[in-house]
Amino acid sequence: PQIGGGADPGGIAVIDPVAGSVTKVFDLASFGIATCGPTGLALGKGNQMMIGCSTGQSILFDPTANSGNGAVIATFTQAIGIDELAFDPTLGLFFLASSMNGVSVIDGIADDFLQQLPTFAGSHSVSVDPVSNEVFVPLRNTTTIAGCVTGCVEVFAAAVPEPGTLPLMAGGLLALFGFALRRRTRQE
Repeated sequence: PQIGGGADPGGIAVIDPVAGSVTKVFDLASFGIATCGPTGLALGKGNQMMIGCSTGQSILFDPTANSGNGAVIATFTQAIGIDELAFDPTLGLFFLASSMNGVSVIDGIADDFLQQLPTFAGSHSVSVDPVSNEVFVPLRNTTTIAGCVTGCVEVFAAAVPEPGTLPLMAGGLLALFGFALRRRTRQE
C-alpha cells in the first residue's frame, strides 16, 4: 500500500530501527478511510498519533488499540490539505498546518477540533514550543504584514485554560471560613 502522498488512503509503516526493515503496515483503507494521502505524523499522549492528510480529513489513530491491530479514534474534516503537524505535550494540543486552510488546532486529550488559526496562502509548516506554548508558522514574503517583505514567522500564543470561577470561589470561601474559625478560637 501507498504510505504517503496522493489521494489514496495510505498507511503507517512500523520500522525496526536495528534491522532497518518494515515490521508492520497499518493500511488506512482497512479502517474505512477512503482518501488521505498521509503527509505528516505526530505522536500525541499515550500511543495516539495524528495523521495529517493531503485530502479528505486528518485522522487520530491508536496503533496499540485492538490488541495491536490499531483503531481510528477520530477524523477531522476541518483539517485538510495538511503538510506538517506538531504536538504540544504541555497543553495536549495538535497543530496541523495547511497552505490553504491555516492551522487547525485539535485537542489531543478530548479528541475535539478547537479552532482554525488564520495564516497566509502557502504557510504549510508549523512548530510548537512546549515551554512557552507558542506556535510558529513561517510565512512567505508578503506586503500585508509590515516588515515581512522577505518572509517572516507568525507567532501564536496558545491559550492556557484558566481555572474555573466556581473552584476559585469555593477555595476563597473555605479560606474565609478557616480565618473566621481561627479568630473565634483565639477569642475563647
